[in-house]
Amino acid sequence: MVQKLKRTKVSILKAFQLFDTDGDGHLSRKEMADAIAKLGFDDLSLKEVECIIDSMDTDKNGQIEYKEFDFKLQRCGLKAQTTEETLVFNIIKTIQRMKTQKTQVFELIDKEGKGYITRLDFKDFLSQLKVDEINDDDIENFINHFYKEETGDINLQSFLRIFNRYEDKMNAEEQGEQQADVMQKRKRPIIAKATLERKKAIWEEVNKVLREYNGNLRQIFNKIDTDRSNAVDLPEFRKMFELMDVKLHDSQTLDIFKSIDIDNSGAIDWAELQYDFQNCLAKGATELWEEERQAH
Repeated sequence: MVQKLKRTKVSILKAFQLFDTDGDGHLSRKEMADAIAKLGFDDLSLKEVECIIDSMDTDKNGQIEYKEFDFKLQRCGLKAQTTEETLVFNIIKTIQRMKTQKTQVFELIDKEGKGYITRLDFKDFLSQLKVDEINDDDIENFINHFYKEETGDINLQSFLRIFNRYEDKMNAEEQGEQQADVMQKRKRPIIAKATLERKKAIWEEVNKVLREYNGNLRQIFNKIDTDRSNAVDLPEFRKMFELMDVKLHDSQTLDIFKSIDIDNSGAIDWAELQYDFQNCLAKGATELWEEERQAH
């Protein structure tokens, strides 16, 4: 089995992810037996398959944890996952376990709602994952690499761009030829300069209304988020402008909606809305356009 994995250049981490078909973080005996068969060992007897599984299930709890899988395959000569892979793997598992989006993870890390993540914010989050194989130095090195392209703190757009690149790298072998299609689906189209100019003017108008009535954007978001999902679809987004008596054509609303939906999920969550609102108010139209071009 190890030789087959070596020939396909699949790391221990990626092999575990491929075998863990239900994504629950461990391999059942059935998942492991199915994996062995898919690797071409369908001539093995049931007893031989059971022996392989028993040799990995060191704590004898009836399932194979990642640590057991990693330990066994390393002893057999397969390359272990990198520190980078371990951290990304655990972040992705956290996202899956919470059944949330990366934009909401950004909001979770940015506990004070500043609209950006400091190195300390990110370190606190990674430390809370409590990964046994990772120490403080590993976390510091990962953060240094994560922040290497940034001169200061990381905003939502930068977070998604960098994190998606890590995830793409991690999934490249698994996705194979489908990788380009996956990346294209996730990456939203570049936003026209005219749309950015219009959006900045609209946000300035919204901000004026909020100031006039001593309101804030979070209150408006909560009001239009009728299903309490912490995300709004296009009809709910349109309702926001109606509440503040800001006049927009349907086509303009759609263009602005798409420009705010950074992760191209078809919905805007609070982190995306907050980031876009603050960013548009803080920057000029030309600066927003340059930022958009660089992101693509």
